[in-house]
Amino acid sequence: MQREPLLRLVTQLGRAFTARGMGAHARMLRVYFLALRHGLADSRNAVRVSLTEESVLEWLRTLRVPPYDSVDAGGYRVQRRGEGCGTCAARGETPTVITDAVFPGGARMRCRSCTSVWLEEDAVPHRENAKGRHGLP
Repeated sequence: MQREPLLRLVTQLGRAFTARGMGAHARMLRVYFLALRHGLADSRNAVRVSLTEESVLEWLRTLRVPPYDSVDAGGYRVQRRGEGCGTCAARGETPTVITDAVFPGGARMRCRSCTSVWLEEDAVPHRENAKGRHGLP
């Protein structure tokens, strides 16, 4: 469906939600309307947004964005790949570790045994030694 006719239908649906006291649905529809109106929907007019304050804070910690770029500031500790849960290791316990999220450059790990969370970053090559696809810097 073309965007303009869809926007008109979305407006009508919003009025119907509001008239029936369906405030939560109307609020979600407003976000959809704005994304659609500003060309942020995909080719099938889909908008998938599931963000909360907690999920935003989790991503700030995961990607080490200031002020969450250090453990002292509420960020996650960073350790080498495959080291496992440092908390359980210090206690002499056997951890159950899962990969909580994967992102370019690493992964966020979670221990199901003690609920610790940490980051494991991929090794970053030194700039002076980094070679491009054809062996050129």
